[in-house]
Amino acid sequence: MKIYLSAFLLFLSVCLYGSPLPVTPTALLVVGNTNLNSGDLALKNRLQILGYTVTVKSASSSTAGDATGKSLVIISATVS
Repeated sequence: MKIYLSAFLLFLSVCLYGSPLPVTPTALLVVGNTNLNSGDLALKNRLQILGYTVTVKSASSSTAGDATGKSLVIISATVS
C-alpha cells in the first residue's frame, strides 16, 4: 500500500508542479535603493521566512528580464 501511495504522490506532484519535487519559489524585490530601509528589509525577511529566494534590484538597474522565471515580483513604495 505504501508503494502505491508514494507513486500517487509523485504523480500528483508532477501534475501540480511539472517536476517531481516542488521548486523553491523565487521573488524579485525592486527597491528605490539597495541599502534597504526598515520596511523593505522586513518585507525581504518575511518572504524568506515564507520560503522564497529573494533577489533585490534597484529600480534604476532593473530590467524586464529580471522578472523572468520569478514566482513573484514586488515593486516597493520606495521606488519613485
